[in-house]
Amino acid sequence: MNFQGSSQGVRKSRRFALVAALALMMGFASAPLPASASSNTEVESSIVLIGTTWSGFIFVPDYASADGVGYWTDQLTASSFCTGWFASTKGDIVTAGHCVDPDEGRIAILTNYLSSQDAMDSLSDAIVNWTVEGDNDGDDAKRVVQVVQPSDVEGAIITSDPITAQIVDFRGFEDGDLALLRVAGIKSTPPLTVAPTNPVVGDALTAVGFPGSVAEVMDGTRVHASFKSGTASSRQYSAEGGVPTTEINADISPGMSGGPTVNSKGEVLGVNSFTLTNEQRNFNFITDTDDLETFLKKNDIGYVAGSVDNGSGTVILVILAIFVLVLLAAGAYYLLVWRKKHPSTAAATSFGNNSVVLPRSAVHENQPAPAVITTAPTVLEDKPPIVIGPSETTPLVDNTPKDDAPPTGVYCPECGTPYPNSAKFCSKDGTPLPNA
Repeated sequence: MNFQGSSQGVRKSRRFALVAALALMMGFASAPLPASASSNTEVESSIVLIGTTWSGFIFVPDYASADGVGYWTDQLTASSFCTGWFASTKGDIVTAGHCVDPDEGRIAILTNYLSSQDAMDSLSDAIVNWTVEGDNDGDDAKRVVQVVQPSDVEGAIITSDPITAQIVDFRGFEDGDLALLRVAGIKSTPPLTVAPTNPVVGDALTAVGFPGSVAEVMDGTRVHASFKSGTASSRQYSAEGGVPTTEINADISPGMSGGPTVNSKGEVLGVNSFTLTNEQRNFNFITDTDDLETFLKKNDIGYVAGSVDNGSGTVILVILAIFVLVLLAAGAYYLLVWRKKHPSTAAATSFGNNSVVLPRSAVHENQPAPAVITTAPTVLEDKPPIVIGPSETTPLVDNTPKDDAPPTGVYCPECGTPYPNSAKFCSKDGTPLPNA
């Protein structure tokens, strides 16, 4: 086994596993639970600008006229602007009820008239006591509601000219402040999804609409809706009728009435309804989510309903997080055991008289790895020493008498050892023999 490659592979695998696990956990932590989230662009394509024109006659009572004789004014007009949003693919539009309420139209006509007469101090009395009628006796002031979308909005449907809308149903301010409009001949309108539940305190939300102050200073054909972010502040109920509403701290200004307030998924929580301005800071309110669904169901509107989050996404997230942690713990335990069984080694190389220890990774891959220096002594087996001597089968000196040997033989002049006539050198000291 190549220990060098194995140890590096383990380290790389450990780093990869750690990074992958952390990335996986961060991805789970940051990813939203499954939902049909909508971008601001998608929401804005469903927003419409609503203009209501009121026309009627005012009877000025005798006590308010200069000569003490009451009279009818000429026909007067007033206009108001609100925001709405598509609730279906068939041109159904939801807005605030007060945007089309005849009582609001009556106040608008009175306000315009008294403002032109420089008599606004009489407005409170006029709202309570003066008569405003339409073309016929007893009729409410005439109203015409038109809708349009700025041509600069991506995905807008009604962009060429304002289209007159039919008023299908509405509830006054004290009854829920909702209205349903319909534009005939318009198909494939992009609806917003209605949230399945009311917001709770602290939930993030965004109020959407066309502020009147912005439209006054900007190009009306290219104006965009404003998105005002905030949170749900409280749950409240009206003094008359106990109608539920939600207080929010997102800014709402005139002109945004009827626009949707959406949650972080782009689902409608309610419509922008009213604001209290008699405090140091404005208190803003939207209509009830459950009441909105009831209103749409009553009018048989095929709206898009959001799904309820039953917490399954959170459970899955927790299970996956635990699984990743178990994998990390198992990997760490395996590495600890593996290191104990396979201690790391180092290769040694010598430069001059100094011995330098380098890790294996420092050895060039094309060179053979240097030998590993160890301090363990070499243990030899306890065996007798091997003695090199003459072979038993092949004697170095042949002392067997030969037939042709002289009787006297040959003697070494140094040591006197006898040898046959055929010998040339003495086997003991190498002295040449006499007959050599």
